[in-house]
Amino acid sequence: MPSVLSRESTIVTAKIIALAGSGILTGGILSLSFFTTPILLLAPSPLAQKQWSYLYNLGKKTMPLLSLLTSVSYLVLSRLYTSSLITTHPIVPLTHRKPFLYLLSSGLTLSMVPYTMIFMRSTIAGLEKARQLLGEAARGEKGAEREEIENMKVMEGKNTKQLIDQWGMLNLGRAALTGLGFLVGIWGNVIPAREVMVEVVEAIKVR
Repeated sequence: MPSVLSRESTIVTAKIIALAGSGILTGGILSLSFFTTPILLLAPSPLAQKQWSYLYNLGKKTMPLLSLLTSVSYLVLSRLYTSSLITTHPIVPLTHRKPFLYLLSSGLTLSMVPYTMIFMRSTIAGLEKARQLLGEAARGEKGAEREEIENMKVMEGKNTKQLIDQWGMLNLGRAALTGLGFLVGIWGNVIPAREVMVEVVEAIKVR
């Protein structure tokens, strides 16, 4: 009985961490695209770049760690729910198997990290380069005009604000991955837990 209670308490804890982490990740990432990015675009380019840089560095320190913690929690759930269901109930589809769904949620949640490295790397590099270029333009002998600074091309013919806007659009891809992981995790949480019922029945028979 103590082992059963310990297992159930671990499951509850892992569910709280996983679902809360997924929700926070998805909501936070979406807010960057829908609320933060439009506000950044209202500021002059030098200020917009500084604000973006602050937010990016803050997110770089927190988001990957939260993603990892959430992903590990889903993995723990997948492991805890792995039982005799797959072998004794082969007709149950994958979409109704908690281990599979939690494993899928884990992968989707953690995939935001490689997505950032693959699809957002060049845009991030351009925005980091913009800080140096904008600073040099402002420190020129006569100082560049504001319009000249605003229209300064940083990378691939795009200025700082265009890169910030592009970053906000690409950021939606990360939200889609974590959001899908969140939805799959919820689905895994609410489907009939046949494997749990099987274990309870077996425990009753033993007693």
